Amino acid sequence: MSLRIKTGIITAVLVLGVFVVLYILSQTVLLSSFEQLEAREMRQNAERLQTAIDDALLVLSSNTQDYARWDESYRFIQDLNTEFSDVELSDEIVANLNINLLLYADAGGKVVFTKAVDIPNMVSVSPPADLEAQLPANSPLFQSEQNGAGVTGLLALKDGILLVASRPVVDSLGTQPSRGFLVMGRFLDDDELASLSAGLRLPITLRRTGTELEPEFEAASTALNNTQIYTQPLGGNIIAGYIGLKDMNGQQVALLRAEQVRETYEQGTSTISSFFVLLLITGALFVAITLLTVERFILSPMSRLTRNVKRIATSGDPAERLTVTGGDELASLGRDINTMLEQLNQSQIALHEHDVRLRTVVTGSPILLWAIDQQERLTLAEGLALGSLGINPKTAAGKTASEVLVNMPHFLEEIRRAAKGEEFSSTIPLGDRTFDMHFSPITGDDGAFAGVFGVATDVTDRVKAEQKLTTTYNDLARQNQRLKRVSELLQSTVSVMTETVKRGAPKEELLEYMTFVYGEMNELN
Repeated sequence: MSLRIKTGIITAVLVLGVFVVLYILSQTVLLSSFEQLEAREMRQNAERLQTAIDDALLVLSSNTQDYARWDESYRFIQDLNTEFSDVELSDEIVANLNINLLLYADAGGKVVFTKAVDIPNMVSVSPPADLEAQLPANSPLFQSEQNGAGVTGLLALKDGILLVASRPVVDSLGTQPSRGFLVMGRFLDDDELASLSAGLRLPITLRRTGTELEPEFEAASTALNNTQIYTQPLGGNIIAGYIGLKDMNGQQVALLRAEQVRETYEQGTSTISSFFVLLLITGALFVAITLLTVERFILSPMSRLTRNVKRIATSGDPAERLTVTGGDELASLGRDINTMLEQLNQSQIALHEHDVRLRTVVTGSPILLWAIDQQERLTLAEGLALGSLGINPKTAAGKTASEVLVNMPHFLEEIRRAAKGEEFSSTIPLGDRTFDMHFSPITGDDGAFAGVFGVATDVTDRVKAEQKLTTTYNDLARQNQRLKRVSELLQSTVSVMTETVKRGAPKEELLEYMTFVYGEMNELN
């Protein structure tokens, strides 16, 4: 893989890594911030929904107060005259008050008058069948004091969730003791939800608890046991906020959900997407500029340097030099290479001179330099002694030792002995010549056998001279023994003749002895 490709890949990977890190951070930090902002906004809308319910109860309580603190109501709860109920509590008036249910109860909590109205059609309808069961005498609605603020809350009826308000019935001045209670109620039906939705400008949905709920309502119902408001994103681009509706006994009876489009979240994702598009473009530009800069100031000079080095390596002429300009690290490298080439050139010149001298010595001396590799192929064969062995160095190179030394089995045997790892010297007769040889096994860096190197010196003349010298020495030793015997014989003869003359021996005895000596001398010669 070229350096350009590696540089491009590394730069792209680094930029991509930064991009991924920023993307993760944006998802975990920026987008999370947008989600929190969106949830806070949805929580505020849910609080507005709760406030709207509280305001509806407040308005209902105010209407109840208007009728409960009235002399006519004070008399009606006692005499239940139909004139009051027909005129002041007519279907139209009750409907215009936006009230579905109106009832009076005496001081003991007994219901004495009930009226239910269908608001859209402004007609009386039957009261809810389970109303009385939800209004026992001890109901909180019937526990208000005369000067109390009244009671508001919710009743969970089979017909729906009823917003209710209760006030004690007193005279207009509030000086007389209460004669009972006035309760007004309005169903939290579709029309009321539509009114709340229009006021808040948010879609609103109601679900009764105690029934099978959708998963999102089920999750909200569980969460609202521990909090007043719960928010969660729905499918698509909608986020919802939930509030729980509790009855007079504090039991959760319904859930209200307000929905809104996730504009904040969508704006956040759009902003992040735009940011990453710009970041991607910036990253691409950064990679391009980086690669161009690296190409201009690093890769191109390095390529030129590499081409020049290859050219010099191909030519094999260390006398050539690189063209170096500038003062950066590449220029310094080029100068170092030129210095190395100069040293290599000087070394090659010296090596060539040394090689010429060595070859002159080797080719002019009666020696033999040789080497074999692991396969016993001759890799070196030099020296004047090759001619005396009938070996041509040009034709022998590359052949196996067994092929070249086919007529020299003792030489071949010694080579194989050295191939086993033994270093030794020996004198070997080869034909009519005799050589002193030194065998050295060669091992690689890993210690494995790599070949055998040998040096052989032609010592034929020295051996012959030694043999001649030995013969001469032996001849001289024999002559010395003869001379020694002659000397001994002469000494003995002189001694015997002197003794013979002194004792006056006859002439015949002397002649006999001289004949003996003459015979001995002939034997020595």
